[in-house]
Amino acid sequence: MLQQGHRRRAVLISLLLGIAILLLVAAASLALSGRSARRESGAGRPVITTVLPAEPAAVRPQQDSGPAPDRDLTPNTPSTQELDPFAWRSGSTDRIAFVSNGTDADGDRRIDPVPPLNAKFNLWIMRPDGSEQIQMSDIPGDSREPAIDASRNLFAFANNQTRTWQIYTIDLATKVVRQITTGAGNKRHPTWSPDQNWIVFQSDAAGNWDLWKIRSDGAGAPMQLTTTPEDETDPCWHPRGNTIVFTRKVGAVTRI
Repeated sequence: MLQQGHRRRAVLISLLLGIAILLLVAAASLALSGRSARRESGAGRPVITTVLPAEPAAVRPQQDSGPAPDRDLTPNTPSTQELDPFAWRSGSTDRIAFVSNGTDADGDRRIDPVPPLNAKFNLWIMRPDGSEQIQMSDIPGDSREPAIDASRNLFAFANNQTRTWQIYTIDLATKVVRQITTGAGNKRHPTWSPDQNWIVFQSDAAGNWDLWKIRSDGAGAPMQLTTTPEDETDPCWHPRGNTIVFTRKVGAVTRI
C-alpha cells in the first residue's frame, strides 16, 4: 500500500511539472511574438496589432469633374475676367469677394455676358454657389486685390486711378471709399492686422518691392518693414498672431 501511494505521488508530480513546462513554453512564445511585432512596427511604439494598416492612396483632383471640386462660379461671363478671389465668413454667411471688368446693367445680380465699353475692374461679392453677384465699387481706374478686415465691414484694395497704385478702403454698408496711401511708388496686395489697426502692403517706393505698413485710417506716414535688395511681395497677415507670410525672390526663384 505504501508503494502504491508513492507511485501516485510521483505520477502527480510528473504531471504538474509537465503542465508547468508547457506554460513556460507558451509564455516564451508569446514574448518572442511580441518582440517581433515591436520590431516590425517600430521600437518603443505601442503595439495595437501585428498587421499594420495599408497607407491610403493619394487623392488626386480630377479636372473637369464639376460641380465639385472645380465648379465654375461665373459661367455667365464668357467675355469678362474675374480675378483675385477672397473668401470669408461673417456669422453663418459665406461670401466671396473678387474683381471683375464686367457690369450688371439689367440689375439681375449676375454679371452680364458682354463687358461694357472701356471696361475696368471693380470689386464684387457673391455667394459661394455663384449667386447674388453684387458690384461693390465703381470708381475710376482698376480696383484689384480685395482683402476684408476682421470686423467684416471694410475692404482694403489697390486702385490705379492716379496712375500709381494706391491703397483704398471701402465700407461694405455705405460704399464710402477712402484713400489710405499717397505719394510716389506703387502699393499693392493689402492685408489687415488682426486688430484692424494696420494695413500691410508691398511697395516699390524705395526702388524694389518691400513690405510696408500704415495705420488703417491712413493717419501718419507708412513704415518700411523690409529693406533687402530682393523683392518681397504678396503679404498675408496671420489672423491670430503677429506673423506676416510673404514671398521673396531670391535669384531666379521665389520662396515663402
